[in-house]
Amino acid sequence: MIELYIIGAGGFGREVLDTLGQANAIAPAYRVLGFIDDTLPRGTLVNGVAVAGDIAHLASLPDGPRALLAIADPAAKRRIVTATRERVRYQTLIHPTCIISPFAEIGTGCIIQGYSLVAANACLGEHVVINAHSGVGHDTAVGAFSSIMSFCDLAGGSSVGELTFAGSGVRVLPKIRVADASYLCGGAVVMKDVPTSSKMIGNPARPIG
Repeated sequence: MIELYIIGAGGFGREVLDTLGQANAIAPAYRVLGFIDDTLPRGTLVNGVAVAGDIAHLASLPDGPRALLAIADPAAKRRIVTATRERVRYQTLIHPTCIISPFAEIGTGCIIQGYSLVAANACLGEHVVINAHSGVGHDTAVGAFSSIMSFCDLAGGSSVGELTFAGSGVRVLPKIRVADASYLCGGAVVMKDVPTSSKMIGNPARPIG
């Protein structure tokens, strides 16, 4: 059994707890030692699992604890990993219903949720989240710490930069490039390159803010 902590007891952390349970129902492999959360008191029960402490507590544990980083905010993910990389062994989690090409590259700490597809020669950087029912097309790259929410479609040959957030239902058309640290609002359809960090909304997507 892999003993691990879940960093983040919010909505996504609870979804990840469900994924671990569903994986265990097929073949027991994981034991959750607790949630790690900076906003909840130690001992708080979240869906039957206690909060074990905050990030500082996790980093203080001996023998390199294992953890899943179940937070959607890209900047927060990078900040936590930068502070704990030398002390925490980050795990990758793929829901058992996913289809992952044997020719895809999946970085350390990625979380890929149910019914998602990562196609041939796609590449996910470290700590990328692909939420449920999303597709990453062939030869598509998603940069480190980015989060792709549910029902998104990143078409073949596209590129999403590091630290980018894509809300539910986003579509990035084939061979389109999205700059680092962009924010794609839910439902945006990106038809043209996004050359600089931008907040995009609408169909076709346009910059705002």
